[in-house]
Amino acid sequence: MLDNSLCSICELGNVKEIVKEKTFKYKGQEHTVENYKVFKCEVCKESIVDKETVKRSIKEKIDFHREVDVLLKPNEIKEIRVKQGFTQEEFSKILKVAKKTFARYENGRVAQSRSMDELLRSINKIPNILLALIRGEDIPQELLGLIERIFITFKEIDFLDIEQEFLKESKKNDLDDGVYGKIYDFKPKPNYIISDLESRVG
Repeated sequence: MLDNSLCSICELGNVKEIVKEKTFKYKGQEHTVENYKVFKCEVCKESIVDKETVKRSIKEKIDFHREVDVLLKPNEIKEIRVKQGFTQEEFSKILKVAKKTFARYENGRVAQSRSMDELLRSINKIPNILLALIRGEDIPQELLGLIERIFITFKEIDFLDIEQEFLKESKKNDLDDGVYGKIYDFKPKPNYIISDLESRVG
């Protein structure tokens, strides 16, 4: 749409281009989108947002929500996947999400859920979790949240201390010891072979 063009809503008046700021609010915080372009009809007074402005503001809004919720950024998600040696298709299959959905996580068009964010962070910190996923193990969501809390507490990672902390917290949260022991072995492992993991995914 161009300045002074015919209004597509009433088809009676011409529209005037207005450039302003648009503020979004989320969980008590604010983000302002600059150069927010709209076209307002001089007759019906309706406003139409410029298409490019819509695209840009949607992305800024998603980024804003992600920042407030302290979620992984798109480039960080990609780094985790690349570090493990998988394609988007392979990694999405492991995580049990659609390939297009995971691609949108990486290009920033969609923000991942809190549970998905905790899973990705856990995979990045503890490779054994990825192995468990490939084997089809069920991972308790409570344990994923626990991983993040413990790693925040332990700035300098000591595997023995973390293992003891997990055992203590698992009992406190009534998590099954058998599930814990089978999936979360914190003793350092040799680097696994990517080709072997890919064959498991397939």
